[in-house]
Amino acid sequence: MKNYWIRDGIEENIFDVIRLVDVLVLLITAHIAYFLRLNSFVLPGNYLGFILTDTVFFLIVGHLSGLYKLRCLHGLFKQVSLLLLANILPVIFCLSITFLLKSSADFSRLWLAYWLFLSFSFLCVERYAFSIWFRQKLKQRRFVRKAILVGDTAKTKKLMGLINDSKQTKIEALAIYLPNDDGHDSERFGLPVIRDINSLIELSYKEKVDDVIIACEMESEEGMNQMLSDLRALPCHVHYCLPTVLFGRESPDRLWEAPLVSIYRRPLGNRQVYMKRLSDIVISFLLLLCFSPALLISALLLKMNKAESVLFKQSRNGFMGEVFNIYKFRTMTVTDSGEGEVKQAQKQDPRITKTGAILRKTSMDELPQLFNVLRGEMSIVGPRPHAVSHNAYYNDLVDSYAARNRVKPGITGWAQIHGCRGETDTLDKMKKRVAYDLYYIENWSLFMDLKIILLTPFALFHKNAYWAPITDLAPVKKSDA
Repeated sequence: MKNYWIRDGIEENIFDVIRLVDVLVLLITAHIAYFLRLNSFVLPGNYLGFILTDTVFFLIVGHLSGLYKLRCLHGLFKQVSLLLLANILPVIFCLSITFLLKSSADFSRLWLAYWLFLSFSFLCVERYAFSIWFRQKLKQRRFVRKAILVGDTAKTKKLMGLINDSKQTKIEALAIYLPNDDGHDSERFGLPVIRDINSLIELSYKEKVDDVIIACEMESEEGMNQMLSDLRALPCHVHYCLPTVLFGRESPDRLWEAPLVSIYRRPLGNRQVYMKRLSDIVISFLLLLCFSPALLISALLLKMNKAESVLFKQSRNGFMGEVFNIYKFRTMTVTDSGEGEVKQAQKQDPRITKTGAILRKTSMDELPQLFNVLRGEMSIVGPRPHAVSHNAYYNDLVDSYAARNRVKPGITGWAQIHGCRGETDTLDKMKKRVAYDLYYIENWSLFMDLKIILLTPFALFHKNAYWAPITDLAPVKKSDA
């Protein structure tokens, strides 16, 4: 199963670790200094308060001075000077407070001198070790970001030069996408040429591209809007490059010294991916425990009704469009495999069994999808997954429909708690559902997920509650959808 890749946000991951090590160094050296001065590792409360205050301000000064930036790892002298600044300023601040409180005499000056010397020395050694480690990883191409350039212009040539000379982050340009180009050459600037948007999306999925940079000018606003709508489906950053006269300034996105404007951002950062996955595992496990009696009773009722099989399995498109098998309790006597044309189950559908009607009304037929969540194929909250044929049909009719695949599908979602559940018998209903899904993707937060989970039980009593968020599909002409 495809999952989110973690090259994006590598800077914040590295410096989260460095910040933690910095704090440990400050705390350990403070205790060593106290032992050297007073032959004890047990610090009084006032010393601990001094150390904690100093540590907090060390992190603040380090953040403001650029100590926790990738460019800093490339220059040892710069690191040493910033470490000296981050060491001295907090001590001056803490001493000023002790003078104001008339408690400066309570602290040993020799202990403070020992601590300053030891902490500065250890921090320099730590940063030197991190610098060597980081350079080795760069040589091994562990942190190389992958990019696709759009357009063949002077900006593209300039970008290629900046990418090749980048000292902050190693970047590999994979290809150049040339929309509306009728040429037959297979290479530009030594990179393979892509002329089809579907090939670009396929390459982005295959190579796990981090950035798409638009360096071209479209002939019409309509053409640019269409291209941006297509690129919206990618689970990566999409940037627009401003004119070359602005080159040389630091990018707002801090990738290169190029004037990049962010158009789309990756839906979830690294920390958010981990937070969401952890919450998915915990919540799905708890729900399985709570609803295990309901799962057992539902399975027994279906067996008593002589169902061919208790579970219904059907192909769905998940993250990045990958196909997976979704599970739910079988509520219909005859269903399609999902490979034909699309028709959703309807009210009073003769295929729905008596037990199935009860399960669908209460949405109990969706409970087996908790196993999909544990397997990493789905999330508790996300856009509802549609059948493969369903996606193929609506992808040509609804703008940015494929952008729903930028995150994992969910059991419930922002659209469902707003009444977009069940049969989408008109195109407007599907457009409304997609609009809610895209809003969720582009405004995700853990609080938003919790809000959706808490509101989902109330959404079951909506007038459309008879129809579960997932529908069994059967063949029908496209004109009926």
